[in-house]
Amino acid sequence: MSPPTWHLPIDPILSFLYFGYGIALIQLANRGGENFEAVRLSEVARVTKTTLLAGLALCFSALTDMLIALDITLFHGNHVLQVISTANLLILPLLAAAVAFTQLSLPAKMSDTDPSSPPDDANPTDDMLNSVHEEDIRIIGKIRAVLGEKALFCDQDITLDRLARKAGIPSRQISRAINRVLECNVSQLINEYRIEEARRLLTQTDLPVTTILYASGFRTKSNFNREFLRQTGMNPGDYRRSTSNQRC
Repeated sequence: MSPPTWHLPIDPILSFLYFGYGIALIQLANRGGENFEAVRLSEVARVTKTTLLAGLALCFSALTDMLIALDITLFHGNHVLQVISTANLLILPLLAAAVAFTQLSLPAKMSDTDPSSPPDDANPTDDMLNSVHEEDIRIIGKIRAVLGEKALFCDQDITLDRLARKAGIPSRQISRAINRVLECNVSQLINEYRIEEARRLLTQTDLPVTTILYASGFRTKSNFNREFLRQTGMNPGDYRRSTSNQRC
């Protein structure tokens, strides 16, 4: 009798790899937008959500492979079709959500930074806190100056990495300063500048709304209208009419 041949356990190895990559993607998404420094700020939220969905899909795929392998071992594969059918049924909404996030521009809601900044001391003194606060204010002042210079916020392709290089400040410090002092993220700050520019153009020019949204730095009409409504409480057309009536 020939000795038993040892086979490499491919299925468990693939499942663990899927789980590993899936968990890594989920952790990357949960750390915040500062991990996507080369992504346009208007796209950070979408990319982060898509990364999270990809991680969940990999974990789900690993779980499905494990169930199939277990069924083959214990029940000779009698339930494989049911497992595959159920898995496909459950993963369809996840895939649909991933496609939606890929196709649509979503408002940036998540923070560009980890909200918990690692302290230099377990019990910081008032002097240390004041020093951090002053440094944050200095950083924000520098960022505002850079954004105002040549209307950098109107650049549709602006990224956190490019902004950091323009200001000469590490991107992590920029994100944390804006988060701590202004209680928003970099994308939201950029959008405030863009909406302010759009309001100026709506008030002082007769340019079409479509021209104004591109001129102020937005890439899609839906994102522009959503952000304009959030900041002003009205859509661009109503805002133009209301300011026109006030001037009259």
